[in-house]
Formats: sequence, C-alpha cells, structure tokens
Amino acid sequence: MRHPAINGGLIAAIVVLTAGAAQAQQSLQVPIQFDFLSPGARSLALGSAFVAVADDATAAWTNPAGLWNLPDSEISLEGRFSGTEQQFMTGGRLSGQVSGRLTDVVAGPQFAKLSADRTGLSFLSFVYSMRKLKIAAYRHELLRVDQSFDYAGVFQFEPNLRFDNRDIAFTGDRKIVIDNYGVSVGRQLGPLNRKWGPVLVGAGISFAKFSLDYQASTFLHQTFYGALDPIQMLARSKQSGDEWAIGATAGVLVPIRGIVTIGAAYRNGPSFHFTSTVTPTTTNVQTSAEERFDVPDVIAAGVRIGPFSSPRATWQVTTEYKRVQNSELRSSYVASFLRVNDPSEKAYAFSIDDSNEFHLGAEYVLSSRRWRPSFRGGLWYDPDHSVQYSSPTTNDLYDERFRASLSTGKDLMHYTFGLGLLASRQLEFNIAGDASSRSTVISASAIVRFRKTPPKPPDLPPLE
Repeated sequence: MRHPAINGGLIAAIVVLTAGAAQAQQSLQVPIQFDFLSPGARSLALGSAFVAVADDATAAWTNPAGLWNLPDSEISLEGRFSGTEQQFMTGGRLSGQVSGRLTDVVAGPQFAKLSADRTGLSFLSFVYSMRKLKIAAYRHELLRVDQSFDYAGVFQFEPNLRFDNRDIAFTGDRKIVIDNYGVSVGRQLGPLNRKWGPVLVGAGISFAKFSLDYQASTFLHQTFYGALDPIQMLARSKQSGDEWAIGATAGVLVPIRGIVTIGAAYRNGPSFHFTSTVTPTTTNVQTSAEERFDVPDVIAAGVRIGPFSSPRATWQVTTEYKRVQNSELRSSYVASFLRVNDPSEKAYAFSIDDSNEFHLGAEYVLSSRRWRPSFRGGLWYDPDHSVQYSSPTTNDLYDERFRASLSTGKDLMHYTFGLGLLASRQLEFNIAGDASSRSTVISASAIVRFRKTPPKPPDLPPLE
C-alpha cells in the first residue's frame, strides 16, 4: 500500500541531499540552441549555404576569403527577429497510479512550451576595398538567451519500497549574451590559372563579449500532492560571468573554370570562464567552482554551381556541409551542473551529439528587369543537438526522470525563402525567412556601396 503522508515526511528528511541533482535535471533539459546560421538576409534565404558564395560583407564572418570579391567599399546591416519554442517538463506522473488529488492528475510526463523571442540588430559591418587587400570590421550577435522556467516536481512509484515518491520543485531564470566584434581580411593568392583560380584566402580575429546570469532555487511542497511552498526553500544556485575572449576564422575559395566554386571555412569558438555556486539554505555553506563555457568550433565546406547567365536572367545553386562540435558544450557548460550538483557516476550518462548539417539553396535573378529582383529559396537539415541521457544499469527513479525530461529533442528540417532588390548600383535590399516546427527567423538587410570614382582623363591639348 502507498502512504503519501509518511512518504512525504521521509522525502522532507532526505531531500536536501538531492536538491542539487534535481536542479541539474531541470536545467539540462532546457537546451542552448547554437544554430550557426550565417549572418545576412541573402544567406538566410539560400538555406545558409553561403560558404562557397561569400560575395557580400557578411563574408567577414562566414568565409573571409570572399571579401576579395567585393570591388567597392560597403556598409552592411541586418535586423533579425528570431522565435524559438522548446518543450520543458513541468510535472505529471511517470510511474504508479494517478491519485487524482490536487496536482496528481496527469498520467505521464507533463510538458509546457518554453518560448523565447528576440528582435534586434544582428549584424553590422564595414568593408574597405584596396587594390591588394580587402579589410572588414564587423559586429555580430552570436547568442541571445532569456528564459524563465518552473518545475512542479513529478510523481513516481518506488517498486522496491512500494511507496510514492515526488521530486522537489524548481524555479529558474537564465540570461546569456554573446556579441562578437571582429576584423577580417581577404586577398588573392597566386595568379589566374587556366583550370582554376585565382585562389582566394582570408582570415579574421574576433573579440567576443560574454555575459551570463543564471539563478535558480529548489523548494519543498505545501503537502505531498500540493503546490510549491515558497517558504520551504532548500537551495539556491547561481552562475555568473562577464568576460572577453578571442576567436578566429579562416577560409578559402577556389573557382574552377568559372562554373564551379569550392569554399571552406573553419571557425574557432571562444572559451569563457564563469563562477558556479550552490548554497543549501539549511547550512548556508556555499559550494563554489570555476567553470567554462566553450562556444563550439565549426567546420564548413560547400560548392556553388554557377552563376549561369542568359539575356534575361541569371541563376545559381549552392550547397554546404557544416560540422558543429556541440560536444564541447558537454565538457564545459553542461558539466558545470553535473560537477557541482551530481558528482556520482551517473554524470557520465549525459552527452550532446556533434551536428552534421546539410544546406541547399538556389537563386534566380531577373537581370533584365528594373531593380533586378532576386528570388531565393532553400532548405537545411538540423540534427538534434539537445542534451541526451543514456540510462546506466541501475534503472532507478533518477533514470526514469532523466529519460522523460530529456526526451523531446528531435531532428528538424528548415525551409527558407527570400527576395532581393537592387534599388541602384549603390543600394541593395534583402528580406528572408527561415521556418521549422520549433523556430522562426525573419531577416531584413541593406547594403550601401561606395563606388570608386573613375580616374579623370588626362588633359589633352585642343585640336587645331
């Protein structure tokens, strides 16, 4: 038989020892989404398959070798709206029979949608064009996270002891901001070849500003089946960081017979330090640790076919493969929760898979029409890169909770579209969208070019 009142008292006696582990559980199920979409509305519309195109100011971040393709100095800016939606486990009953009392009314895990919207200036750059070198300075918004989440505590049945168990409650807020300020250069390497070339190379360095503010608390319940009791706080957790770090980018473009271009780039993500603390309210003895937040490295390679021209239009197709090393987050940020809150061997059952992304885009330009309207579309495959849990051999209540809370990650397919207008030789506008079942991105960008003044013809003597 089950005795909720007695079991509630037992839980209250031992729950301080497991408060940190429960806090880690709920924090880890909220993923940090690093979708490394290239900046710029045109790139977004092409399915972010831009490493082999890289023919505007956003090349400073995507592939600095492409800066050489810019004959004139220019300013580029982009504004983006991004909306994401994640599943977050808030309560429910994972095992045993639903009692129907107070909050114990849902069979199975209960999830809520955790939404986050962001609108702002995402990219700004200036490219200075010289005869032998192209230099770009830029600011890029890499990450914006602002989340609040509440966990009521799931109900479970302990088969060996034959009583109900309830996980402790949890509330948290997390804000993370990473902004990049960088300088990139691009130039031609070697002379023109009959089969390929000229080969273009580029490199850049970025100075990233990192800010982290995470605060969370665990609580007991008013009764075993009741709601969170704000008076009975068990522990407080905090993560804070404010630091600058350096990253680097390198890229190459190889044109082949004027029809195909091969592009590749490597981006080394910066690494930041922050402080993580846990303070049980029963003792107020703070446990503190210095931790890392590693931005994943990215390797990208792609092929552009075209552009092909006709009297009325031009068109091209571009592809890209991107390897995002998300596992670096497992050894840094995710591990910060596990080391402080759960030093047991089960901490090793968590993982994050590296992402193998595939991007495809196409562009069709009505070159004979006024404003040269460009129609773009694409798609890309976004594999699941949320935190995964592999149950060890024990298969206890701990395993049951993590299997449920970390079960919502899935592969996604993104579909993209966009339009570009060339208002004049100096001014270009682009809009684009990227949509999947869990995210929406809307982008608008403008490019202002500073055409070089043609050389003044020499003064000639008047004709006799």
